[in-house]
Amino acid sequence: MLKPGQEVKDKISGFTGIMTSRTEFVFGCVRCGVTSKTKKTKDGEPLNITFDEDALVVIGKGVKRVAPKSKPTTGGALDYDPRRKDVIR
Repeated sequence: MLKPGQEVKDKISGFTGIMTSRTEFVFGCVRCGVTSKTKKTKDGEPLNITFDEDALVVIGKGVKRVAPKSKPTTGGALDYDPRRKDVIR
């Protein structure tokens, strides 16, 4: 089983990149999202393509996730407390 963060290569097309996602479907199909380190879209974003897991081979260690030093705030509804009097509404 492949893990997100590994550097992988598609056996058929030769596309290489970092595996950024893994989706397992109910009937057994497993698809992996691979983001290129060099190829870009027209907008300048890294190219992201999805492949069957069986078509990918690991070619390198890839990247390692670094934990944040402090807990980030979400900025969403959970950060809002209507009981606070110092918040201007």
